[in-house]
Amino acid sequence: MTASCRICQRLSEGQAIIDEHANNADLIIVDNLSCLARGGKENEGESWLPIQAWALRHRAQGRSILFVHHSGKNGQQRGASRREDVLDVVITLKRPDEYQASEGARFNLLFEKSRNLTGDDVAPLSVELQSDDERITWKWAPAENAIIDRVSELVKDGATRREIQDETGLSRFSLKRLIEQANSTRPHTERITLPDARKGGAR
Repeated sequence: MTASCRICQRLSEGQAIIDEHANNADLIIVDNLSCLARGGKENEGESWLPIQAWALRHRAQGRSILFVHHSGKNGQQRGASRREDVLDVVITLKRPDEYQASEGARFNLLFEKSRNLTGDDVAPLSVELQSDDERITWKWAPAENAIIDRVSELVKDGATRREIQDETGLSRFSLKRLIEQANSTRPHTERITLPDARKGGAR
């Protein structure tokens, strides 16, 4: 048996084990993708296809699949980008620039892709886990203003669009949408003009 066949066999066996417990579920959480789907190299799109087929089968049967994945050193997801093709929603968690380790779980929640979601439903959020002697609660609020202010500062400093994306964690589409929304409510003299996407390697 070739190495490729052995990998496919292990994937099939693993999926069958999960299916025994998941067939009566409404939501399947895969945490995390790198550890539980090690059937090939992360940067090879072909290695994702068996996992994609498994996920699509469950989705066709009315179940939701939540994949937890790690980002790479560049802040983007590790591995082949084709994974996002069949996903309805892609959410990124990013530490704020002023974050201190003593603050614990505090991050900005950003929608990188949102199929069938628009407007306030995909607005960036500032999220924080708070605790006291009696309970643990999540607190969240719109994060747009802080991000927009930071983008304005970066534009004034001469940052490229790629540098702005790296700093904020926003995709090209999310950044463009956020600034368009901000400019629609600002006086003409206060509107933000993003750098040319062709300069600085925006992705």
